Amino acid sequence: MGLVGGDPQGPPPGDADRHAGLAGAARGRCGGTGRTRVAACWHLWHTLMPPPHPAEGFSRMHHGLAISADGPSASGKTTLAYALASRLRMHMLDTGLTYRAVAYAALREPISPGGPLFELLRHEVAAPGARPALPAVVYHGEDITDAIWSPEVEHQLRVISADPAWRHDITTHHRMIIDRHERMIVVGRDCATAVMTNADCHVFLTANEAIRRQRRRLQYRAMPGRTVSAGPATRLDDATREHVSSQPHGLVLDTTFLSTSATVRAVLHHLGDHR
Repeated sequence: MGLVGGDPQGPPPGDADRHAGLAGAARGRCGGTGRTRVAACWHLWHTLMPPPHPAEGFSRMHHGLAISADGPSASGKTTLAYALASRLRMHMLDTGLTYRAVAYAALREPISPGGPLFELLRHEVAAPGARPALPAVVYHGEDITDAIWSPEVEHQLRVISADPAWRHDITTHHRMIIDRHERMIVVGRDCATAVMTNADCHVFLTANEAIRRQRRRLQYRAMPGRTVSAGPATRLDDATREHVSSQPHGLVLDTTFLSTSATVRAVLHHLGDHR
């Protein structure tokens, strides 16, 4: 049965204030869109959770590892995924970027499920390393990573996400990407139940709705055109949470009162020797 709770160890004595401050900085400074937002998250997480020294046994990290991270909006799942990818030298696939890219394409030309869209659209995952390559979405040879955050795309995204045929096509595309990498963390809304069902570890993050709205406002405070909504958990979120909690290697974390560093520590503790 999955675990439900917070950080089993907590920050080292005397470090709690530092971790809380850095976590607040991460939530406040990882705003922006596209590459700006992603680069800020990478930089902050290399400061907050630097990779272990080689003496700690990096040689054990050559085996495969698969992690899924799910949760409602602003629960902290994407920040967690970037942190784990950096810490554990993993590739990271943000499934939401693909959905946004499909929405972007739908606004520019007629497309339909089952068509040749993914011959024209390429999602390059975030790569591991001290200076990791940032994720990119390329459409018709053009990098659209910064263009998929407009209000128009946000509206079209709801249409794409609600279409079972598109969800099937996008999930199939994601599985093809995952198969190309030995160490992968996938983040989104149905990763444990549809995209990476055989992961070594399934993580589901949740948080109080008011806290999630506050996080979203902080994230997008410099972008008045962006939606700051972070509504209640959906039926999909509830189903995914129930699924994760029933898995032998599932971990459900309520991050309402957890700093981002404490969340990472809890997942690393849960992974144990698997990492």
